[in-house]
Amino acid sequence: MQLDDTMQGVVSSIDIQQMLAALDDMQCAVYLKDTKGLYLWLNNACANMLGVSSPVDAIGKTDFEFFSEKFAQRNMDRFAQVVNTGSSDERLDSIIYPEGELMWVIISEAVIMKHGGIRGVIGVIMDVNSIVEASRTSEEEKNTYEDLFENANEMIITTDTNGFITRLNRKASEIAGYTNVELLGKNIIEIAPSEDKEHYFEIWRHVTKGKQYFREERILTKDGDIRQMLVSGRPVVKDGNLIALHFNAQDITDYRNLQRKLLPTAKAELIEGFAASIAHEFRNLTMVITGYSELVLKSLGPGSPVYDKVQQIYKTGEKALKLADNMLSFGESSDSGIRAIDVNEEISRLEFLLEKLVGENIELSVELGRATPKIRINPSHLVQVVMNLVINAKGAMPDGGDITVITSDVRIDKENEHAYPGLKPGRYASITVKDTGRGLGGKVQREFMEPFLEQSKGTIGSGLSTVYSIIKDMGGDILIESEPDKGSSFTLFIPSITEET
Repeated sequence: MQLDDTMQGVVSSIDIQQMLAALDDMQCAVYLKDTKGLYLWLNNACANMLGVSSPVDAIGKTDFEFFSEKFAQRNMDRFAQVVNTGSSDERLDSIIYPEGELMWVIISEAVIMKHGGIRGVIGVIMDVNSIVEASRTSEEEKNTYEDLFENANEMIITTDTNGFITRLNRKASEIAGYTNVELLGKNIIEIAPSEDKEHYFEIWRHVTKGKQYFREERILTKDGDIRQMLVSGRPVVKDGNLIALHFNAQDITDYRNLQRKLLPTAKAELIEGFAASIAHEFRNLTMVITGYSELVLKSLGPGSPVYDKVQQIYKTGEKALKLADNMLSFGESSDSGIRAIDVNEEISRLEFLLEKLVGENIELSVELGRATPKIRINPSHLVQVVMNLVINAKGAMPDGGDITVITSDVRIDKENEHAYPGLKPGRYASITVKDTGRGLGGKVQREFMEPFLEQSKGTIGSGLSTVYSIIKDMGGDILIESEPDKGSSFTLFIPSITEET
């Protein structure tokens, strides 16, 4: 579906326009609304959920035209809360249609910012009706449901009272990657990630006590992948005795991945807009301080006993102005788009913020190379890349250490291209962030290419996958040099304007 002029005005400040075209065939419903709740854009799944034949039929309308007044008002109240507070919201809710039909869904919403103001809301809806209804049916209905489970579009597993799998459907085998024969007789805890096994014991204890269970969990597939599942568990009771445990699980991995792509982008816009707003006010107040202190200095003269103290006020105000200017460049650069920039100038502007970021127990130094070439990049992306690398370096040195940021001019030709695998011959601007921290093992260096890893678990942070994505999109690459307990070095290679042209 094409974006109209109103829609372009809302989303132009965030990098999701290209993504929207790929969302039409998603199973999750995705939509964009203005601040009054009018639909500006929606994918095909959302159109089906609204009961219209085409997404165009919903543009400019509100939920009151598709759902019961009770649900539409409840949904509008939550929507207004998101708009008024600028916060995101996720909830399990039941859509009610005018004819009284009910559908259980998970609704996630977050604001879209532009020029420091809220311009709209992006939402993702996932149909979880079957999984919720399975946990709410009567005992007799549950027994009937088990007979129909083979063709269900969700994972269904029955275990004995000790958790050993006695029956499973086709979808369970498909999601877990095992054959029925391989899964039968396994304990359900065996398909849990190692760090979740103790939690699986808690689920088993909960259900064996006769209680129902409804929560988001993870499973480990035969291939080693992690799938995010919405799980409903219940005891199977006959003649007052517990005879089995029954689990329904819906795969929501794609839904969660979509959230990671869309909603954090909107949150980032909110943060940038907030930073710009605060920076403007902070700068105005600081200019008053520096202006009056400068006038006082001129009237006092160097011989005054308070001259040095007033001069210190003036110098501190100058530093505060520099900080405000850097905050403004961070908060406003998202709208500036891709343009030619001088790497050394951008790193120099960022240095003051980086010093505040690393804290007092870490020594930050910047070494700017001579004749570092210009590159084409969105300045906010360069800020994001460098700050993520510095944050990661800081996290590797909880007891303090040294971080060095280095820029240089790199030329790759046929004679030295073997030293730069993955890069074409040409001229590059390089940015290196070195630390004296605990270093990374070889396995972790390979995992750098994988998103959503957590540094707290002994691997790198999720921000580094963002760095990798941005640099690769520009035709560049990253070189990682690290040894355990000897620090790490991350070097970015970004094509120069000449080579890119």
